[in-house]
Amino acid sequence: MQKATGIIFLFISVFLAIPAFGGACSAFIESEEYTSAFVACSKEANDGDAGAQANLAFLYAQGKGIEQSYAEAADWYRRAAEQGEVTAQNSLALMCAEGQGLSQDYAEAVWWFRRAAEQGYALAQYNLGLLHYEGQGVTQDYAQAETWYRLAAVQGYASAQYNLGFLYREGKGVPQDHGEAVKWFRKAAEQGILQAQVDIAYAYAEGRGVAQNYYEAVKWYRAAAEKGHALAQNSLGLLFAEGEGVSQDYAEAVKWFRKAADQGDALAQHNLGFLYAEGTGVPRDYREAAKWYELAAVQGEAPAQYHLAYLYIEGKGVTQDYAAAAKWFHQAAEQGHASAQYNLGYLYSKGEGVAQDHEEARKWFRKAAEQEYLPAQEAMKIYPRNAGHCPRLPPGKDFGFSVQDYLNNPEISKAAAAYMDRKYAEAERYFSAFLQRADEPSVHEGLRTYAASGLFSTLCELGKHEAAARISRQYRVPVVTRTE
Repeated sequence: MQKATGIIFLFISVFLAIPAFGGACSAFIESEEYTSAFVACSKEANDGDAGAQANLAFLYAQGKGIEQSYAEAADWYRRAAEQGEVTAQNSLALMCAEGQGLSQDYAEAVWWFRRAAEQGYALAQYNLGLLHYEGQGVTQDYAQAETWYRLAAVQGYASAQYNLGFLYREGKGVPQDHGEAVKWFRKAAEQGILQAQVDIAYAYAEGRGVAQNYYEAVKWYRAAAEKGHALAQNSLGLLFAEGEGVSQDYAEAVKWFRKAADQGDALAQHNLGFLYAEGTGVPRDYREAAKWYELAAVQGEAPAQYHLAYLYIEGKGVTQDYAAAAKWFHQAAEQGHASAQYNLGYLYSKGEGVAQDHEEARKWFRKAAEQEYLPAQEAMKIYPRNAGHCPRLPPGKDFGFSVQDYLNNPEISKAAAAYMDRKYAEAERYFSAFLQRADEPSVHEGLRTYAASGLFSTLCELGKHEAAARISRQYRVPVVTRTE
């Protein structure tokens, strides 16, 4: 499942007109007769009417009835603000913060936002909270951000409700409280804030602050997905792929992955590529898989880089190219992808796509081994004495699969420990127990292959060639001839 989103980092930048109070200026604006509005507002503004001054500023800022001029807008907003008109104070502060019509000055923005906020104006309270959160014009202070967000949130201001929920979730300015975070996310979500809908869906999917409920997760992800939110579309696709909260439906997963992928979402591009590579929900098409993997890979998505590298290794959907494979393994490996680190080490050990370099091979095997990646740990025991004879592992079949999943398996853990102690009969009993479990449909094929490959390397090192051959036959792990 994808991570929750972050705080809404933006000022509410809509310049507002003042509601009509009987004056011709406001009446013409409401009827969208902007040329007449400009004439009427100019007269009333020059007579000192603060509302008319704010509305004249609005016309200049929007270029309605007159040529757009931020400098004129700032001047008229200032005149109205100095008379205490709250919308003008907020708008002037906004122009100070963004440097529109005057020099950018966050300190002055804080001053004017505070003037409006202290009059109870929710929009200014929200914006003032944002400046305290960012530390712009004031010392960064999450507690002050919480104070101002809360004042706006209790007035029903949706963006402030979302940001207040974010502070509770992250424990910034307040004690971390996922239940309180969900409370405020819900208020914002019900007002249509898409990020809030995504985050409350994530809370339900993960069981954070609420009881885990995939049906509720689907409901909220769908609400945001149907409005075009890419992260929600990808997450909804994952739920369909995994059959959580909905009946498993790979075609529906493809639909939502594609919507997010077409918006450039790297995670969705990787997931769509994976389904094409597997022929799940769509006819198998390695060219399409390579296309989507590459779109995600160039955005830095490590699993996509890893899977694209494997297509180059096998020449599926692309021309076989070990140099290209090494390039993509390297990019994923640099991000800490353990399988990519192992496979990059393998390429260096064999001199495939890169110049043979045993030191580089050991370096990448070591990095993968430090992540408790069992095949790399075994490779380190026999390398470089058995240089170039480590089995290449197939790509993991995963939507977030970790080799730690099988390391935590009790039979595998006990078997590995027994092999290390050279208690072969005991080790083989444990591994046999694992093989029986591995025959269950719930145990992932890729998971079994990784486990078998890791123990295969151990058996080779210990001279247990008969047992190694048995594992090789069952899982198609290549038997290597040990060289001293």
